[in-house]
Amino acid sequence: MPKFSVPLLFGRKGPGLSPFIGALLLISGFFPREPTRDQLRFVEGDIQSASVVDDWYGRPKRIEFALHNSSMRYWTDRLVSELLSYSRKTVHVQFYIDAGVWRPTFSGAVKTYGLAVDGRTIITVDDYLVGENAVRRFLLAPFGGVILLASLGAWWYRNRKGRDS
Repeated sequence: MPKFSVPLLFGRKGPGLSPFIGALLLISGFFPREPTRDQLRFVEGDIQSASVVDDWYGRPKRIEFALHNSSMRYWTDRLVSELLSYSRKTVHVQFYIDAGVWRPTFSGAVKTYGLAVDGRTIITVDDYLVGENAVRRFLLAPFGGVILLASLGAWWYRNRKGRDS
């Protein structure tokens, strides 16, 4: 039985990068955790400025905005028409942020959970948290597990086949 080593994993007959990617996806399905409802802080205010952030293909990906009397910038992936076509009219928003640890993007914007615009609920905080956790637990973790098992199984089969001949 071959011993475990880095050259064995990433060498010519090793499984390579697949187990690493599978393990990374499996772990990311559970960590970092989304905050619970108790760990969120309610924020509301009027929009001072808003801008649409596009992905590489020029499609709208998220909206970053700032509130009056606040130095923080926030972002949401809910592309609401009032924020997409923001002009200088008053738009009132309500949302939650993680009160414990702020994980800003590279531009310094903090993620919002739930969203209400001018009194109209776009998505509740509970629905947002359920959706975020479902993607991680029911998509990332199983997909990572399948990649990890398939790559290690193929590596084991190839090594066993080579020993038997």
